[in-house]
Amino acid sequence: MSELITIKTVSVCQGEGYFAANKPRFVSGVFRDTLSTMNGCDSIVVTNLSVIHCKYSE
Repeated sequence: MSELITIKTVSVCQGEGYFAANKPRFVSGVFRDTLSTMNGCDSIVVTNLSVIHCKYSE
């Protein structure tokens, strides 16, 4: 059995959500999701999410 690991680094503005580990996320953190296939190969997605304060100009 083999697995593939993908690491994603994502930044979003405060108030925006990002879908990680099967849920919408609104706070910074590291989220892990395991995706399994019928032939036993797993894909692991690790998302390093940073929620930052963004200044918008009008």
